[in-house]
Amino acid sequence: MIKQHNMVNLKKLPAIGITMSYHLLVSSARVAGKIPLRALSTTSTICQQQEVVNLTQEQKDKYYPKIGNRDIVGSGHSIRPGYEDRSDYPFPALRWKPNTPDVTALREKEVGDWKNLTMEERKGLYRASFCQTFAEINAPTGEWKQVASATLLIMWLTAAWVWWCEHYVFSKQLPESMTEEYKKKNIERMIKQGQEEMTGISAQYDFENKKWKGNKWW
Repeated sequence: MIKQHNMVNLKKLPAIGITMSYHLLVSSARVAGKIPLRALSTTSTICQQQEVVNLTQEQKDKYYPKIGNRDIVGSGHSIRPGYEDRSDYPFPALRWKPNTPDVTALREKEVGDWKNLTMEERKGLYRASFCQTFAEINAPTGEWKQVASATLLIMWLTAAWVWWCEHYVFSKQLPESMTEEYKKKNIERMIKQGQEEMTGISAQYDFENKKWKGNKWW
């Protein structure tokens, strides 16, 4: 009986393998269908025409004419009708350019065979929907130079202010709180008040013998 049972299971293995392969292919096709087309190519030859979102009259009154004559083609990154170039979220909610006669003519032409479109027309279709390509988004802007220059300028101004205070403000007479006598009186007052008895200045003082523990603390 055991041998017969094993034989039956072995006979079922090819069928099980075919079924699993079929489900894997279906799942892969579903996942591939969800990949943004813009992530596959930075040119518009691969991208299909984006479907314009149908809005209610209340939504149109809310968003127009703030966004101008531009089509809302999705929810976008912030679920608001705005344009933003992001490499992590490549499809903005709005098309980049408004529906001018030139852009409208190109969109009517792209409905047909794309073999009839020139390279300039394909680039024009891409630029009508997107402002920048991925290469342009990720290109270095040189902003670090401005940040470094501003940081060095602030550091230089701070050093100049400290130098000016030392030579023209504190050179003749220091404030009372910066004198050694005031510092000693302040420490004595802290000891008398018992401040920071656990880990602070009072913990370093021997109240029974009225002296500092070990070397002088101040």
